Order: sequence, then C-alpha cells, then structure tokens
Amino acid sequence: TLNDYLTGAAIQSESSFSSFYSFDMIGLNPETGAPMFNMFDNLSGEEEKYTTPLAFLVKSGSFTPDFSGGFNMSFKYKNWTLYTLFAVQWGGHNRVPNPYPIATSGGVVGPEYNVSRRIMNRWRNPGDELTTDIPSLPLSKGDAIKIPETYTTYSSTMQRYTMYGYSSALVANTDFIRCRSLSLTYEMNKKALEKIGVQRMQLKASMTNPFMWVRDSKWDGLDPETANW
Repeated sequence: TLNDYLTGAAIQSESSFSSFYSFDMIGLNPETGAPMFNMFDNLSGEEEKYTTPLAFLVKSGSFTPDFSGGFNMSFKYKNWTLYTLFAVQWGGHNRVPNPYPIATSGGVVGPEYNVSRRIMNRWRNPGDELTTDIPSLPLSKGDAIKIPETYTTYSSTMQRYTMYGYSSALVANTDFIRCRSLSLTYEMNKKALEKIGVQRMQLKASMTNPFMWVRDSKWDGLDPETANW
C-alpha cells in the first residue's frame, strides 16, 4: 500500500531493509506558502494509472543504519583515570518531526497543542519561499490532493499538510557519535590512607550522555536516534 512505502514496511528485492519513500516536495506556493509536490502540482493531461506508488514517490533512504556500534577509551596519568564510552550510528535516515503534526485537522494547530519552535521560521510573505521550506500556518484544513490509483492501490485523497509530514523536505541523515558515559577517577595516595587504616580509596565523578555530535543540522537539537527527544 501507499502507507507501506511511506513507513518503510514495503519489502522489495532491490532495496535495503526498512527503505522508505517520500512525496517529492518541490517548494512552497509563492502566494499562499502551502507545500507543493512533484507529480501533483505539475499534472497535465489525463490522469494516468501507475503500476505502483513509486511512480510519484522518491526514495529517502533506510530507517535502519548501515552501521551501529560503540567504543570505549581509557586514559591514565599518575593517579588520574579518564574513561569514555561512545555509541556510533552511520548510514541511516529518518524524518524530522512535522511542525504541523495534527493529521486529523490537516495541519491546523489548535490552542491546546504544543508546537515546534521551527514554525517561527515559516513562510509568512511572498518571497519567503526562497529562504525557507516550512509552510505557512494553514488557516483551514486546506485542499485535499487526489492520490492516483495504481495496480496495487486504490485512488485516495490526502490533506496537503499531511503529505508534507511524509515529504522529502523532512528527510534527514541520522549519523551521530554520542558520548554515553564520561568519568574521571582519582586514586588516593596509599601511604596517606594507611595512617587512617584505609587500604584503598577512590574519588570518582561521572556524567551520562554529556554530549553528542550529529551530522545533519536539520535535527536542530533533536536526538536522531529517537527522532523526537
């Protein structure tokens, strides 16, 4: 189904496991700021029946990374020991959260919902489509786009702002290097400890998940491993 291709559930012989596809966003409407999509906003002539939804979708990558693993390092100098533990992920993709996630209302944001700060950079006036790919605030449910029938799926309709949530504009690389643990240990002097009847003592300070490096700036502070934290 169309949803299988959008969510990475479609199994294909020539694609990697969990490969997913997206609507090809071609920009924002210069008059309204609404998202526009290839094969839907550039239609001409009679509607064609396609073999599969891949005719109007673009490949976005795989949710499952090509490589994931970890490594640790320990540095010792005199009585001091620094220990680090890292996690690495490489070669995967995902979608950043849709700033207009309320699919049932076509993207319209109600006053009771939290929203992403990314909509502060949305389209507001003609010309903004040259500097941002975040659509304008939808004033209503907007127009529903007809999804063509294929040999494997029926014809359907989808709200334009819902399609934006499954668009190529939100696809981002999930490569990262995360420091899961960082600790510094000091081994107390044995001779000084013997005077108080103690054989060994350590002072240790540690941090969990102190920092991470993310390759794709689209995440803007979000964790690509969870996609929304």
